[in-house]
Amino acid sequence: MINTQTLDAVIKILKSNRIICGIGGSYLLQVYQLYEDPEDVDFWVAPEDIDKVRQLFSQYEELENKIQLPPKYHFKMKYEDIVVDFVACFITKPNKNEFIYNILPENIEYIETDNGIRLPCTSLEDWYIVYKLLNREEKAELIRRYIYKNDVESTNTKLDSFINDGNNKLPQRVIRAVKDFIWDNNQIDFFTEIENKQ
Repeated sequence: MINTQTLDAVIKILKSNRIICGIGGSYLLQVYQLYEDPEDVDFWVAPEDIDKVRQLFSQYEELENKIQLPPKYHFKMKYEDIVVDFVACFITKPNKNEFIYNILPENIEYIETDNGIRLPCTSLEDWYIVYKLLNREEKAELIRRYIYKNDVESTNTKLDSFINDGNNKLPQRVIRAVKDFIWDNNQIDFFTEIENKQ
């Protein structure tokens, strides 16, 4: 169980140092009640801020990373009673090609917890793409099902803009999956509209 008071302390440190951040990963899924008991909290920070974040928390124990992302953009630490994983961008090199995905600060929104803590959160759509990129299919599927069930209207616009962002270079398998997701969403909207008219 993640101690939300400790998490709030991390958020306040980042905020007081003008670091724009957003929670993602399994803890974001927990916020949406899609996952239970994540082991750590993933924070996205801007690539230009990652060194500053490292310095801010330099007195805390740095932990070994399981995810194969460049150390320059990724580090994990133990902060009091929680584990925090900072990621600035997602870069994979499955073969001779390098793929990259960047989360944008304008996609961060605040979600309030039951005990009144305001969490800066990245979007589920971002993490659908990230999980697809990292071959974490089970978690990508959790997000896809949630969006279908909850009819999130802005999903298609977000997904389309994310895969067409010139700063991102995604493998064709991810682009196809996102386009299929958009297509399926459009079909659901179309049939829902027909049902509503009957």
